[in-house]
Amino acid sequence: MKYNHMSVCRSFIDELTEKLLIDYSGRLEDLTIIFPNRRAGLFFTKALAGKIKNPIWSPSIISFEDFVYSMMNRTPGDNLSLLIDLYDVFRKVTGFDESFDKFYFWGDMLLKDFNEIDKNLVKVKSLFTTIKNLKEIDVEFAFLSDSEMDALQRFWGNALNNKTKQKDSFIRFWSNLYPVYKSYQEVLKKEGKAYSGMIYRALCHEIKIGKQKWGKGKVIFAGFNALTPSEELIIKWFIESSKGDIFWDLDSYYFDNPGHEAGLFLRQYYKDKVFGKTFPARTPGHFKDVKKEINAIASSQYSGQTKIAGNIIHSLIRDQGENETDNTVVVIPDESLLSQVLYSLPASLSKLNITMGYPLANSSFYSLIDMLLELQENRRPGKNKTWYNYRQVLSILNHHFISGIAKDNAGKIIRRIEQKNIIYVPSEFFDEEVFLSAVFDPHASVDLFGYLVDILIRIRRSFDSFDDEKFFFEKEFSIVFYKLLERLNDIFTEKKVSVSPVMLRRIIKNYSQLEKIPFSGEPLEGLQIMGLLETRNLDFKNVIILCANEGLLPNTGSLRSFIPYNIRKAFKLPNPDTQDAIYSYLYYRLVQRSSNVFMIYN
Repeated sequence: MKYNHMSVCRSFIDELTEKLLIDYSGRLEDLTIIFPNRRAGLFFTKALAGKIKNPIWSPSIISFEDFVYSMMNRTPGDNLSLLIDLYDVFRKVTGFDESFDKFYFWGDMLLKDFNEIDKNLVKVKSLFTTIKNLKEIDVEFAFLSDSEMDALQRFWGNALNNKTKQKDSFIRFWSNLYPVYKSYQEVLKKEGKAYSGMIYRALCHEIKIGKQKWGKGKVIFAGFNALTPSEELIIKWFIESSKGDIFWDLDSYYFDNPGHEAGLFLRQYYKDKVFGKTFPARTPGHFKDVKKEINAIASSQYSGQTKIAGNIIHSLIRDQGENETDNTVVVIPDESLLSQVLYSLPASLSKLNITMGYPLANSSFYSLIDMLLELQENRRPGKNKTWYNYRQVLSILNHHFISGIAKDNAGKIIRRIEQKNIIYVPSEFFDEEVFLSAVFDPHASVDLFGYLVDILIRIRRSFDSFDDEKFFFEKEFSIVFYKLLERLNDIFTEKKVSVSPVMLRRIIKNYSQLEKIPFSGEPLEGLQIMGLLETRNLDFKNVIILCANEGLLPNTGSLRSFIPYNIRKAFKLPNPDTQDAIYSYLYYRLVQRSSNVFMIYN
């Protein structure tokens, strides 16, 4: 591997800080500086502190999302609570009387579509009318995965097996989407609630009718790309009223090349009559000005990439000292590798910050909760006892949390089941062991939340006897899952919705895929570990990127939406084409000022 030992050129944050210190000397406290994310704001604060000689009042530093919420004095509601409200509206408008359990999956998809439609200021009635009037009303669900199609099958029942019924059902469905949208908006407004896109659209409406005012000094927008129409409208309003300015983070390598997808959106803004005036007279050429050493490194095993990253960091510390890690970032497109990356880092590394979260779905707690709910889903209640399927029983008894606590008792029951070829295991099998009797509680379905919380607390208490380093993540996850279960319980209790094991299992799966555990650390010092999105506006001398494989960088996961690809393009909604351009910009922007780039792939 080759290293370029020269220092990295000035970062975008440094350049922005110097520019603002010159243009607004003595008036920084009057500024509101808005970044695409919160992380860039922290680095800006550090850069500002390093360039001033005397104490000053800091400008207001905020992310765009928080800025919008503050202007409207509103924050979005909890996703599950919003879904239950949508479920109530949908039933009233359409007359469908399905359970919330069946509605949950595709209702979540519909809420995401509503959110996206509002952020992109789409004419809602026109959009849904266009979809309804499509000749292909039979609907091709090529954009859904098999599991998503199964979820729709469960909701529509036999409708999907009969073409006539299918057509009638879906025509009725599409015809009702606009009334559902309108009624849902009215219900949320009446209750003082909103989802994120609804707040964005409301702010844009107030700007258009002249209701919105701003008298808090200059607003600076920094490092944006691929703006939604609502974001674009808000920023232009500030610029046109001389209350705002925008600074672009770009490079001539992709900006001046009309065929380069990384510069797709920036070239469009350059041609805009408002944004065009804000571009620099001379486009920076960091790719030309900064010598780079780019190393492409193959790993024969997928998890072996983490060891390679650890070796690179070890070499940087050995050759340049630990201070070199202050200017080094490890980018992990696949979050499941995070724990392995941490265990591969040099033991001498004293400062570390993890910006990306670790998905709950990758934890042992999630796998156990999923098993417990599957157990309750398939149990067979009898007159004096409850019967459990041996497959679920064995899976739970072999889970390392359960076997670690029950120890010999778990092993005895496993051998008893296997030796006697027992298919359905009675609950009395577990009466002799206190912990196992709680796990296989025949009355668990009466209070699923209480049941799960009880098991979680018992396991958490047992961690004192486990190896601290090995269970570092799980200790954190126990707290996160406890809070999640309490929150879900509060929502269902407030909304008076009964919860089945099937429904709760699906909801926890969805939450676990979306929610991530935050980490504490040195936010502005030491090695930085991030996802690609978190690197926006940040520059590092040494960039180490894992999973540099097609399909992972960028991720080519399916777009969950009811709105077909051609309709998304026609109404200028995000689609796979624009996603490629967004991730291309994120990648080239990240490496444009770096000196050493390590691309590790499997």
